[in-house]
Amino acid sequence: MESRYRKTLKYFALALCVLCAVGISFYFYLLPNMLDPQGKSSSSCMHDKLPQVANGSGLIASAHYTVCDTSSSDSAVYVYVHKSTEPESKEFLVFRYFDKSSAAPPEINWLNKSILQISVAEVDQVTKMLNNLEDVKIVYHIGKENRSFESWRQDKKKMKIISGLAFIFLCFLIFGLIKIVRSLQRPRIPD
Repeated sequence: MESRYRKTLKYFALALCVLCAVGISFYFYLLPNMLDPQGKSSSSCMHDKLPQVANGSGLIASAHYTVCDTSSSDSAVYVYVHKSTEPESKEFLVFRYFDKSSAAPPEINWLNKSILQISVAEVDQVTKMLNNLEDVKIVYHIGKENRSFESWRQDKKKMKIISGLAFIFLCFLIFGLIKIVRSLQRPRIPD
C-alpha cells in the first residue's frame, strides 16, 4: 500500500505543475501584447489618431498613440509613412516609442517631398526608428531618451530566449502532469 506521505507528495507535485503551467500560459497570453508592433491586439487599449501630414506628392505621415495601462499612464506612439490611399500597417511603421500619456505628441513635418522630420522633447524608450523608408529620408530630433534603443534590442532578444525556454519547460510540465495523474489513477495491487 502506498504511503500517505508519498501520496501527499504526488498531490503537491500535481498542484505545483498545474500552478506553473497556468503561470507560463498566462505569460504566453500576455506575450502578443508585449511584442505587438502596432498596439492593436488588445481591446483594453485606448487608441487615438494624431493629425496626418501630407508631403504634396501622395505620401502622408500619420501617427497614433495607445494607452494600455491607465494606472501608470504609460502610452506608446506610432508614426507611419505611407501613400494616402493605404492604411497604417506594420510595413510602413518608421518610429515607435513609449512615453507618459501626459507628454506632448511628436511634431511631424515634411522638410521637402522626400525628407520627413520627427521631433519629440522626451521619450521613455524608442523601440523602432528607421532612418529611411524607400525614397523618404527620416530625420529625428529627440530631446531626452530615458532608455536607449540598443537596450530595447537586447531586451527583445532576451524575451525571445525566455519564451523559448518557458515553452520547453511547459512541455516538460505537461508531461510530468500526465505521469502524476496516471500514477494517481492507477489502482495499486496489495502485496
